[in-house]
Amino acid sequence: MNTTATPIDRYQERLHALEMENAKLKLQLQQQESDLGYSNRFFRHILDNIPSDLVAFDSQHRYIYINPVAVKDQETREWLIGKTDFDYCKRRGYSMTLAEGRRKVFEQIRKERKELIFEEKMMNSQGEEVWNLRRMHPVFDHHNELMYVIGYANNITHIKKMQRDLEVETEKANLSMKAKEEFLANMSHEIRTPMNAILGMSSLLDQAGLKGKDQEYLKGIQASAKNLLVVINDILDFSKLSANKVQLEQIPVCLKQEVHQLELLFQVKGSSKDVLFEVNLDHRLQGKKVLTDPVRLNQVLNNLVSNAFKFTERGKVALSIRLAGVNAGNMMIQFSVDDTGIGISADELQRILSPFSQADTSTTRKFGGTGLGLSITKNLVELMGGELQIQSEKNCGAHFSFVLELPVAPDQNINCSPEGGAEEVKFEKLKVLLVEDNPMNQLYATAVLEDYCEEIIIANNGVEAIEKIREGIRVDLILMDIQMPEMGGERCTEIIRNELGLRLPVIALTANAFPEDKERYLKLGMNAYLSKPFKQNDFYKIISQVIKNQ
Repeated sequence: MNTTATPIDRYQERLHALEMENAKLKLQLQQQESDLGYSNRFFRHILDNIPSDLVAFDSQHRYIYINPVAVKDQETREWLIGKTDFDYCKRRGYSMTLAEGRRKVFEQIRKERKELIFEEKMMNSQGEEVWNLRRMHPVFDHHNELMYVIGYANNITHIKKMQRDLEVETEKANLSMKAKEEFLANMSHEIRTPMNAILGMSSLLDQAGLKGKDQEYLKGIQASAKNLLVVINDILDFSKLSANKVQLEQIPVCLKQEVHQLELLFQVKGSSKDVLFEVNLDHRLQGKKVLTDPVRLNQVLNNLVSNAFKFTERGKVALSIRLAGVNAGNMMIQFSVDDTGIGISADELQRILSPFSQADTSTTRKFGGTGLGLSITKNLVELMGGELQIQSEKNCGAHFSFVLELPVAPDQNINCSPEGGAEEVKFEKLKVLLVEDNPMNQLYATAVLEDYCEEIIIANNGVEAIEKIREGIRVDLILMDIQMPEMGGERCTEIIRNELGLRLPVIALTANAFPEDKERYLKLGMNAYLSKPFKQNDFYKIISQVIKNQ
């Protein structure tokens, strides 16, 4: 410090130091203002170029920021600051309903104090429909008071268009599926109706005791008709599985009975081909009853054993059923079919489970079939909770197996003897009204029933049936076809139940073969259902059961 300096000198030195400090502070302030300006420009640039609508409102739902994506016109953006959606919609000529909807959203945010996400539809200046997905996000101050609300929106018009297009295509697919189902139902009816007459009349001829060539010709007719029926059933089963129409039942089943029925069926077939049919049932399952769908289980085993016999010229076909374990009280049961037939090569294994496929084209020519059997079997096994396994080599036979987890039936007192479950066919002489439009099926039903009936009255359609009932005929049973001209069986049954108030038993005899058909008939008030073509014994049993219940 200069001791000789005067007070004036010291004052000037101090003033100079303050000026230097002030200049330094000014430079810092300028730098901060520059930095702040840069930050403002940077974030404004970011906000203005975000590729979605971005707006901000104050606590009174007034605009405080709008980016160019939300409103392209700068003059309108500047005008809109401090205005509301009602002002904006009025200026743009939009419906006030849009502004009112946004006001309700804002009030909901204020009340619930949380972000809202919603879809909003509006019309643009060209009169086109525009959809936006909006998010309204509230921001609160340190006193937890609403400061402002940030709104984001993304144009989802293209997504809505895709959804509508998808809905249209889905509707077309549903209509196509419905048309396919109707076609299959009609095809089933149109084929099964004459098939019922062919199989039924040939069965009656067989009972007549034909000899020599006549008997051979008759067996040829029966074999061809049964083969045709297999093809029809395969196509219908494949269609039902493809449309997820197959519903499984849970019914107590005695495995011993199921095996015995298959044994009786295929022992005859084996003897005609020099093929031994061997059945092995685990002794631990001999008297056991499980819950499963007996029809579908029988279909799977029947398909596998039939397939084994088809491709085995000599040797053996073996069906084995064994207990593979127990899980939470359920039985893990392994079903397997082995044969000594032509076998399947590794590359052929990849194809045979596909629909309409067989090992090669010569297989179809030599052995026949639709190529659907194994595909149906695979789908049914999976539907029941299993997985079909195949092991085979060319010319070394084949091994098919699957494991099902089946609950033990709660009632173990079911008759499980091989002959068990055979129902006695017994009913008194009946008066029957047969409502059927097909002359051949009229002839077959009459021939089958004539020994059991006092009188058979025929009506060619539902109209004739209702007329006869109104005229006062007294019958014990109505056998009702479903598809008939003028009036079908469903409408006829509705009139009998609802308008005439009659409780006499009605049995549907129909060529329709879908499970939902059966459910619909029973809901209409029919007492039972029998699908064409039917066997005489099944016909007698269903009548006996209905009469007994009545």
